[in-house]
Amino acid sequence: MAESRSIETVAAISTLDDATEESFLEKALSLMLHQAERDGTRTGAARVENPFFRLSPKERFALFLLHSGRVSYRRLARLIGATPEEVQTIAWSARSQIASSPEVRLQAPHPTGSSRLKSACPEFNPAAPWTQKLLDDEMGSAELSFLQNHTAVCEDCRRALARTREFYYAVEKWVPVATGAETDAIGNSLRRAVRKGRLQSGNLPADLTLFEALGLFFSRRENLVWFLLAALAFVALLYAQRTIGPAN
Repeated sequence: MAESRSIETVAAISTLDDATEESFLEKALSLMLHQAERDGTRTGAARVENPFFRLSPKERFALFLLHSGRVSYRRLARLIGATPEEVQTIAWSARSQIASSPEVRLQAPHPTGSSRLKSACPEFNPAAPWTQKLLDDEMGSAELSFLQNHTAVCEDCRRALARTREFYYAVEKWVPVATGAETDAIGNSLRRAVRKGRLQSGNLPADLTLFEALGLFFSRRENLVWFLLAALAFVALLYAQRTIGPAN
């Protein structure tokens, strides 16, 4: 079933006229997420031991990519049809659900901001805190420099960051993160499938190879028939030349 769904996805995007393979890959991932959401959560999900698999498809998708370290908030937002700010909220909600599950048994309390914010302290949004954004490596250089200097002197913000870090990595243990090699292999496999779909639909890439061009040519039955007839005629001509030659 999963293979059939993947083929449907490739067929759907292979007719689109885009500039790069990267944009095709993004569309494929986005359509696969849409398919998973349309099919609904798996049967008996409440009984799954890993709390990660009790999340919605969109939440699983977001955490998998974020913890694999292969996607930014901005790119993930494009994939799921959201804003970068909404991505932060989705990620925090998903992480909170995992941390609250009985399997995790998180000893530390859920991260909260200080009730004694100073004028220089960053605002701690309970739905998408700055500490999560920092740990997801989404801070700009100016923000990062400010926070490094600020947490060096602010005990309350330093404590909030420490709690979030413990929370963050406790949750990460439950996210089935692919290694770099596995992620690359998945991406390469999907790119090959997308490229094959483009070739079969006639939406030819600019870097079409000779091997691919020949494959396309012979994939048409009429071309194959004409080629075989030409080959037979050529063989017959060679045979005739060899037969007539000795006679002369």
